[in-house]
Amino acid sequence: MTKIIGITGGIGSGKTFICQALQQLGFKVYFSDVEAKRLMNENNEVKIAIINLLGNDAYKNDILNTKHIANKVFNSPTLLQQLNTIVHPAVKKDIVKWASNSDEKFVFVESAILFESHFDEICSGTIAITAPENIRIERAMKRDNVLKEQINVRMKAQLSDEERSKLVGLTIVNDGVNDIKTITKTIIDYAINL
Repeated sequence: MTKIIGITGGIGSGKTFICQALQQLGFKVYFSDVEAKRLMNENNEVKIAIINLLGNDAYKNDILNTKHIANKVFNSPTLLQQLNTIVHPAVKKDIVKWASNSDEKFVFVESAILFESHFDEICSGTIAITAPENIRIERAMKRDNVLKEQINVRMKAQLSDEERSKLVGLTIVNDGVNDIKTITKTIIDYAINL
């Protein structure tokens, strides 16, 4: 049976970059944000539930209307929670299906909210990617072309690096000191030895 290794980290930690490097080395990676959007567009059960929750404007020309959804849920923690109870179980189920179709010894799942969405429950091991806050803020500002204040709001909505590190089997500091080759080798060794 294929083992699922969860990789998580806060905004600007470099988890996506590291997962893309693993993918370039030939390892299979499930990018949960990308796949969640796919499921929100393609899975009829999910679509109907989202329309029931957020109205017909949740989709425009049968395509997810992310602007409408963001305006609704980010002003209402209750709506956001209800949306998550629709999307997260569908993603979790999709991860299991995806992994079960693999003949690899292990595969990786990239998710900023691995624990919050309970994806960790289907993982054989978990890894946190961390970096000093100033580096994370700088990376996220550059990548997303947003202000520091906006990054701080996003960071406050996520688990802290300290909280995440207490929950995972391995923590990797991605502060630019260790090169990507060293980081990916550490991750692969961890996965092999699970």
